[in-house]
Amino acid sequence: MNKMIKPKQSLATHNFTKKFEKVSMDIFYYVQLGIIKLFDMVLYVKYLELFNED
Repeated sequence: MNKMIKPKQSLATHNFTKKFEKVSMDIFYYVQLGIIKLFDMVLYVKYLELFNED
């Protein structure tokens, strides 16, 4: 009767490895100045993730 209690895993974090993308600070300034929209920045970061092998 020695049962191990396992913490519940969230569906959002199940089989998830953390990844980080290095982004130039200039893009944040462009958003603050209104030159580009927040969605454009998100799209840029997604493209970095998909196409940047470094």
